Amino acid sequence: MPDVLPPDSVGIVTPQTLHFSEPLLLACGKTLTDYQLVYETYGQLNANKSNAVLICHALSGHHHAAGYHSMSDKRPGWWDAYIGPGKPIDTNKFFVVSLNNIGGCHGSTGPSSINPETGKPWGPDFPKLRVRDWVHSQARLADKLGIDVWAAVIGGSLGGMQAMRWTLEYPERVRHCAVIASALKLSAQNIAFNETIGSDEEVEFQIESYLRYQGGNFAKQFDANSYLLITKALDYFDLAREYGDDAINAFQHAQAKFLVISFSTDWRFAPERSREIVSALIGANKSVSYAEIESKSGHDAFLLPDERYQQVFGRYLAGIVTE
Repeated sequence: MPDVLPPDSVGIVTPQTLHFSEPLLLACGKTLTDYQLVYETYGQLNANKSNAVLICHALSGHHHAAGYHSMSDKRPGWWDAYIGPGKPIDTNKFFVVSLNNIGGCHGSTGPSSINPETGKPWGPDFPKLRVRDWVHSQARLADKLGIDVWAAVIGGSLGGMQAMRWTLEYPERVRHCAVIASALKLSAQNIAFNETIGSDEEVEFQIESYLRYQGGNFAKQFDANSYLLITKALDYFDLAREYGDDAINAFQHAQAKFLVISFSTDWRFAPERSREIVSALIGANKSVSYAEIESKSGHDAFLLPDERYQQVFGRYLAGIVTE
């Protein structure tokens, strides 16, 4: 942590928690009778509430996307390179909302939360989730914040899937959609990769082993049941499933303008997957801008500082009218 906060930092931020007492019917058929979401905000909501941007996090993400929780923090939020004054997601212009999805393990209701029916942690009994469940819970958060329409919904990887789902579930509530390093659905290779991580009877051990491989802090902070839950939501995502397996037909329902970004060495969601999104959007006669960024950083490139990526992303968002 620097002795003085950088001028382009959102500064010291404090997570907030909202409790929802209205039951949430999930795609699996089960209901969360009540739940809570942890979120952070950066920037100021304007008078007509037209400058709000929603950040949808990826598998390992959470609500702390930018800034610092204290002056003793060793590092800022996970997308700090892209959120802040003068950065692509410019907090001088936008009011940014970043949340931890239900099912996570950073304060929102998830497997480590208490099951009201048993008085014990949900653990592996937490209801199965789909991307649409996150979108519906995010819409309720928007309602609580008084945000009728998002200037933009933005996400990378699994977050990009949520952003696309937003444009179909709530088309009138999204003006722009940024889909970064994502796909219309998982490839067989990706599903096989996830199954390898989470297969046989020693699931928890295998997941913990994998998380340790990913990095010490991540392994300590990420609950194995949450990892399995979110990975399954990723596996089952298919934007076109309810639309005759036709992505063009699916996007006919969207009203937003789109930005799609891919990275040349992304092994998880290769540029071809992003081009499939672009092709479907063009087929549906939607407005779409596309860029493939040369990078050596693989799938993680969407999280890391990159001059070309920052330029493309920033110029698109600079063109969004918020008045």
